[in-house]
Amino acid sequence: MHSYLISCGVSLLTNYNKKATYEHPELSDLTGFIRGEGWRDSCAELNSLRFLSLQKDDILYLLTSATPDGKLCAAAIRNGLMAEGYHLVFIESVEGLDKKARNFKKRGLVNLINKFVALVQQGEPGRFRLVSTGGFKAQIAYSTLLGILFGIPVYYIHEDFSELVELPPLPLHFDFSSFEDASTEVEGILCARDRKEASRFFNQLQPEMRILFQEKDGGTFELSPLGQALNLAFHARRQSNIRVICQDSHHNLFGTGRYERLSDVPNEEFRRLVQMLKRLYPPITTVGMDTFTPDEPGEPGAEYIDQGPGFVKYKLRLAAGVQVIKLGVAKGYEKKARERIGRKLLL
Repeated sequence: MHSYLISCGVSLLTNYNKKATYEHPELSDLTGFIRGEGWRDSCAELNSLRFLSLQKDDILYLLTSATPDGKLCAAAIRNGLMAEGYHLVFIESVEGLDKKARNFKKRGLVNLINKFVALVQQGEPGRFRLVSTGGFKAQIAYSTLLGILFGIPVYYIHEDFSELVELPPLPLHFDFSSFEDASTEVEGILCARDRKEASRFFNQLQPEMRILFQEKDGGTFELSPLGQALNLAFHARRQSNIRVICQDSHHNLFGTGRYERLSDVPNEEFRRLVQMLKRLYPPITTVGMDTFTPDEPGEPGAEYIDQGPGFVKYKLRLAAGVQVIKLGVAKGYEKKARERIGRKLLL
């Protein structure tokens, strides 16, 4: 079972008006239009979904603007999906996604980001898919950015495409540790009473961090939509669990089984080393325990050994001995992970 976040616009209404004799249809009119035209020709959102291997128990979230046209189109799309047996379809309206530029920037994008994060956090990690076809262009852009930041596959189709495109992972990396290193300055800027007070903290920030703020009325500051997205992604990664898997075939520090949370691992030295590795390369979510040698203690640290499809192997030197681990990474990103972490680290 998967959960799909589907960015919705008003292409259904646009397509309907091209063929209808009047411009103000009711919900039943648009629902009938979907039934008559089919998924391919009725709207961009359903045209995208027909290429995916949807299951009847999948959860479908229609992210739409809170405008009358947006909600009307989403309701018709929901009817079309339910008519085909997809009963877990939910409309999620986002206030502020409208044609008023200031409102769109100040409220719409921030509300979209918050809605996206709230839905992802209440679901099961790794089960989400993002269909970023419908809606305003800026809405699509930010939805795609969120998919990248949260490691969610993103799908897109243009009206001239004959097939759905899964956007490849981009070779982008934001140094999320910047938020942690600059936590005092960030808090100072957000709590500053005026521009003069905020400027003291701004001067201490790296240039790439300064663009994450926008000025409010009265000379105070808030996180921009981009800043909101990165900040929420940072905290989600920070709170996410690292699964530690102990294989039956290897003698290791902890024996067989698994720990669903790194915080449950009984060895503090091991926890600190793994946390250090994750800070250097945040996408790490799984640590596979390999061989353990109890008679080689030394100065606590980590040393690179080699890599393979989907993992990077390190040797952890602990007081109890030497533990070899495999850090799970996305295939194709093994070299990037090793470069970010480095070849040798000391605790």
